[in-house]
Amino acid sequence: MTITYGVNSDPARWGFDLLGLDFGVEAARGFPVIRAQVAFPKEGYAGLLGWVQVVEYVVQQDGVPGETEWVVPDVAPQSRDANTPYMTFGINPVLFDAPAFAEKNVDWTARSFLTYTPDCLMTPVVEPLCGFSWGYVITDGTVTPKELAPSSPDDWIQARRMLRVRLPTWRFGGDDWSPPRFDQ
Repeated sequence: MTITYGVNSDPARWGFDLLGLDFGVEAARGFPVIRAQVAFPKEGYAGLLGWVQVVEYVVQQDGVPGETEWVVPDVAPQSRDANTPYMTFGINPVLFDAPAFAEKNVDWTARSFLTYTPDCLMTPVVEPLCGFSWGYVITDGTVTPKELAPSSPDDWIQARRMLRVRLPTWRFGGDDWSPPRFDQ
């Protein structure tokens, strides 16, 4: 897997002008952009993988942090009712995300996991392969991207707990998951 992680210096490049957002396209400038590309040697059904992402964020109002909000799973708007955990799914799937937020004080973290199903696509079972966290903090309107960091087994356990509630017909394994080494 190769991860490209940087700052959005050109929102139109990333398609923000096509999204019909409630805020101006330029508001996305300065937020992180991430792209994780997979190069998996298996083909056909044996090569099917999926990206599962969960997001947590806290908005601060008048110096007081609000409740922690969760987006579980983080999927495209047209997939919210599809009963799927996958942000993307397929052979060598690419994770792409370029968030933006209109609030002026926010702490936002995504946990992204590359996953597989042991019988390829026959059952709703998800097992983790590797993962990482990333995100940003907005302080008085100034965006600061967070460092890219490897996921821990506890990150998966926390995400899995929420995924099980949101998608009760799916089985989320990884009881003995040991994340691979993370090279930066």
